[in-house]
Amino acid sequence: MGCDIHGVMEVDYFGDQTYWSGVVNLGVLDRYYGMFANLAGVRDYGEADPIAPDRGMPDNPSHMTKVAYEEWAEDAHSLTYLTVDEFFKADLLGIEDNKWMKGWKAVYEMAKALSEIYGNENVRLIIWFDS
Repeated sequence: MGCDIHGVMEVDYFGDQTYWSGVVNLGVLDRYYGMFANLAGVRDYGEADPIAPDRGMPDNPSHMTKVAYEEWAEDAHSLTYLTVDEFFKADLLGIEDNKWMKGWKAVYEMAKALSEIYGNENVRLIIWFDS
């Protein structure tokens, strides 16, 4: 059985880390087990050093995130969140030329644009997986 990623990219428009708004549902992300392992240790066969394994839900998720997660809660696992800086450290090599990685490239570009506007500390991804 395959494993897929779900989640939401959020922005703290006010910069005080108290009120986050969901801006993008990460349903565009393609199945890429190398990235799953690098981000959260999912489908890791001992080769990755996961950036953000099993952190759970942050204390202040956006409404969009709560609703999206509730849709998957029964089948969801490995719920975690990561800062945009952490996301940028993930192994994004090869997404430029791989037609199956277009979704990852789009999310990367959006995270980059939002961080330029609001600052890296005010952009994050909340992700979970199903299998």
